Amino acid sequence: MAYTLQGTWRYLERDWVAKPGTFVYEPPGDIHTLVVDEGEDMITLFNLGGVIEYFDKDGNVTLQDDIFYRMKKYFDYCKEHNIPVKDLTF
Repeated sequence: MAYTLQGTWRYLERDWVAKPGTFVYEPPGDIHTLVVDEGEDMITLFNLGGVIEYFDKDGNVTLQDDIFYRMKKYFDYCKEHNIPVKDLTF
């Protein structure tokens, strides 16, 4: 799910443009290419669940992005910058 706060964005595979106030629902399995036009700032609140997969031009999965991936990135960043890790679970 996405809610646009500022700017605009779109998917190459669709004919709509998300503007401030636009709500977008993306069903599981939807494949798309998000684009923000050059020179424009975009702020959108994305509420993601499950796994997001990124593909190369040949359809091969290049990255699986989920809570475990995000937590690892957070831990690695804190370690690299000598920042105490906060417990973000609740």
